[in-house]
Amino acid sequence: MYNVHHPVKVGMIGVGRHARSVLLPALLGTTELKLVCACTSRPGTAAEVEDTYRLKCYVGYEKMLQDADIEGVIVVGGRQEEEILACLEAGKHVFSETPGITTLDGAEKIINLRDKRDKVVMIGRCLRFAPIYRQMKQELEKWRREDSSPRMVITRYYPAIDHIYDLLLFLNGRISQLSVFGDSNQRIASLKFTNGDIGSVIMRAFNNCTPEYEMVEISGMGGVLRAVNGNDLIFHRTSRPLSPLDTEFGFDNAHYEGNLANFSFPYAGMRQLFMRGYIPELENFAACIRSGSKNLSAVEDSILVLSIRKALEKAAESGKWTDVNYTRSNK
Repeated sequence: MYNVHHPVKVGMIGVGRHARSVLLPALLGTTELKLVCACTSRPGTAAEVEDTYRLKCYVGYEKMLQDADIEGVIVVGGRQEEEILACLEAGKHVFSETPGITTLDGAEKIINLRDKRDKVVMIGRCLRFAPIYRQMKQELEKWRREDSSPRMVITRYYPAIDHIYDLLLFLNGRISQLSVFGDSNQRIASLKFTNGDIGSVIMRAFNNCTPEYEMVEISGMGGVLRAVNGNDLIFHRTSRPLSPLDTEFGFDNAHYEGNLANFSFPYAGMRQLFMRGYIPELENFAACIRSGSKNLSAVEDSILVLSIRKALEKAAESGKWTDVNYTRSNK
């Protein structure tokens, strides 16, 4: 790790509810980034931010990008593709909250300018940084090395469904085909992965989104690997076939992990931000800039999600199995 006394100085575009409830607290959880200024589109909000956070707040991102003191920008609100391009033109590294990109044309422009300016552009996909899913990926890769037979991947999630498709790409690779049944409040998507696995994504909206509903389960003949609500990881394995009449119901290998973060009680408020991946993704952004670490959530990854989203729309309209056509940038 680089010297924590030389953090990456960043500005922030947009200081609305998400920034205040998630990103600003997450920035307090890392010593590797230092927020030195922000911007908003309204003079009244800018004054409020300066008074509340004791932070220089510009009106309009154009003025903030002229600040030579900042090396990077966290893009939260507004027209994100336009803002990312403006940041790159100003010579700044960029971390953008989701969705970050909404068009293939915008993504291509960002990639070209990113490479031309030799800057880091990261799209915030918090679940792939969550400790529980990083551990799940390690367990799955080890399991596949020992047993390469096909798996079934079942997931449940809320309407912000792009997050779960990005997580599936991270855990299990590309989806080749899909079909969709349901509506905007409840939907089941059946999936075929390029590696031969099958799966489904169950999306459920609620009047109150507090029910614990998140689940990712990967099963095979040899067992089941399940993550529940971003915290509990359960892995049951029995590699040898047993007769249905066998009275031995034990497992060759079974373990449970309640993936708790190591925070003392006074700092327990940081736990959720860490467990959901918000602090780890910001740390990865800083490491990419300072030490050249691998960008674990690049624009190219979000193009894959955009391709899946377009296939979902087409499948919902046609009622048929639909191929997922990935773009040039990801071949």
